[in-house]
Amino acid sequence: MKKKQIVAVVGGACAGSEAAHQLTSKGIDVVVFEQNALPYGKIEDGLPRWHGKLQDREIKKIDEKLSQSNVQFVPNCKLGKDISLQQILDFNFSAVVLASGAWKDRPLSAEGLEEIENSSFCYQNPLIYWFNHYHEKNYEGETFPIKEGAVVIGGGLASIDVAKVCQLETVKQRLSERGIEADIIEMEHKGIPKYLSNFDIKYEELNIKPACIYYRRRDIDMPLAEMPKGCTPEKKEKVQNVRKKILANAHKKYFFEVQPLSLPKEIHNENGNVCGITFFKMRYDGDKLEKTTEEVYVETNFVVSSIGSIPQPIEEIPMKWETYDISDTVTGSITKYDGVYGVGNAVTGKGNIMVSNKHAKNMGGFIASSINQDSQEEIAKSWEKETEDIANKMQEIYQYLGSKSGISDEDYARITTFVGDLQNKSEYSSYKEWKDSILEKR
Repeated sequence: MKKKQIVAVVGGACAGSEAAHQLTSKGIDVVVFEQNALPYGKIEDGLPRWHGKLQDREIKKIDEKLSQSNVQFVPNCKLGKDISLQQILDFNFSAVVLASGAWKDRPLSAEGLEEIENSSFCYQNPLIYWFNHYHEKNYEGETFPIKEGAVVIGGGLASIDVAKVCQLETVKQRLSERGIEADIIEMEHKGIPKYLSNFDIKYEELNIKPACIYYRRRDIDMPLAEMPKGCTPEKKEKVQNVRKKILANAHKKYFFEVQPLSLPKEIHNENGNVCGITFFKMRYDGDKLEKTTEEVYVETNFVVSSIGSIPQPIEEIPMKWETYDISDTVTGSITKYDGVYGVGNAVTGKGNIMVSNKHAKNMGGFIASSINQDSQEEIAKSWEKETEDIANKMQEIYQYLGSKSGISDEDYARITTFVGDLQNKSEYSSYKEWKDSILEKR
């Protein structure tokens, strides 16, 4: 009789649930260890809440994938805190998939940052978490007093979201001073001018100093539309024009500004509160970008760093610079461990749902096919387009996972008992009942 195959998946959001789906659809059992109460990750806490339809759609997909009978879900179980990687490895899982995402903000390099004592400086991830949850009746997390004239350091789509949050919240404050309770989601959907027309108010009448994004490169270099590798000059110009159009439309609807060629040098404070920031001016000579000696001081009381997210360091997982030490981004093979593979944002370095899902789908499917030893001739198609080194790595993974015969009934029972004990700590019963109980408390 064929022994059971069971895989541990760390993280249950887009990438984790997709990897789990690929495995369970091929008859492989899965245990999902999720650090939060609910498995929605940056779908819930990284996308601003005006993306309601997208959030609902992705949450529904995650729920469907994690509600399968051969998935055991473990909430409130963070790798490196509530459970160690070695504990997981000791249970002889057929494989371990790390889909823990990118939750740590890339540190900003600027003088004076360590002297800021409060939330007048913050990073993107906690700011968006606050924005998505502060309206809930039982919210007890960190708060951020948004102020006009906010400085946003960054340049991608996420930095535009941050600038929009600052603008929307500031307009909301001004309307509150006039006795008007603003609907911030409706304001985002309509745009500030159209929303204010409901009250016969013009934006200029609110006398708001706009938020401004400071970007170290040119505005046409902002990664708002993907630039294909090796594209023609004509295609490059077309993409740059799309980027300019995105910025122009966003400015028209939300009034934030953009200051390119600006590199942060120093954040200034008064009694621990941000009072300004100095930037180096950058120069682009048509070929390369370089820092000049020219400095510009900007007066502000609120600075947000939105320069990207990286994986949260975990003691047992080797790091290479800011990311996990992996052999390649295709397989996500974690250096030092056989049978441990990263998927999604933890590997791709991109906070993009489609990119994350695609990577998890490809690698999750490959792991499942390797464990089941599906026809190598069929699986080989997945590495035909890869470099020789990666193709060889994928063949090694196929052979390694295929050599694992599965686990005994005794080991399976040990895993079941261990998982049950972890679930009992959170009073978890079933996926649907657990989700309903959490949402009821909000």
